[in-house]
Amino acid sequence: MNHETLAIINYVHDTLCNRDKRDRKAGRNTKWQSLEDIIKKMRAFPQTLDIWYLAKFILKDKRGFIERHLKNFKVRLTKKGRKRCGQRLREE
Repeated sequence: MNHETLAIINYVHDTLCNRDKRDRKAGRNTKWQSLEDIIKKMRAFPQTLDIWYLAKFILKDKRGFIERHLKNFKVRLTKKGRKRCGQRLREE
């Protein structure tokens, strides 16, 4: 995995962690988040669809840090992903 990929994965994971923490602190159930909206904020990377699939593959399929809603493309952290909040993700 190259440095750009790690930067993308860490950005997405950090964003999900911050949103998850905010919901929990307010006593709310964690909301499903649009991975596409998170990726759109990464202006340094123009190929958003490729980045979306890359982030989903690594965080969901490979590491099990996120889960995807059954009826749409929104995601949220799993217990495993939440445990890694505040840590820099590295190549596995």
